[in-house]
Amino acid sequence: MTPATKRPQPIQIAKRIRRKEDEWVEILRALGDATRLRILSSLVHKPLSVSEISEALELTQYNVSKHLRILRNHGIIKVASQGLYRYYRIEESLLRRVDSRHAALEFGCCTFRLEAPAK
Repeated sequence: MTPATKRPQPIQIAKRIRRKEDEWVEILRALGDATRLRILSSLVHKPLSVSEISEALELTQYNVSKHLRILRNHGIIKVASQGLYRYYRIEESLLRRVDSRHAALEFGCCTFRLEAPAK
């Protein structure tokens, strides 16, 4: 058997699986906060700024920024600058539309179903 066709050893496979499981645990920790889930629900239909999220959820901008940083660090949301504002949106590769009011986040280990807040 040549090195190019060498099959991975069970220990190598176990290490890869463990790394993936560790990533999932970190994502679940990031989602394990009611405020962060509310923020994600508010971002289901369109990108929003910190001030828009803060106003919609009746939270301080500091508190919203703190939670957005955690979600961004885990790759759950992305940020784009437009003029003086930064707009946050759910990472497109994770977002799956269920219907007009619902969306789901697909993480590989699990799926989170989100409902957009009533208007």
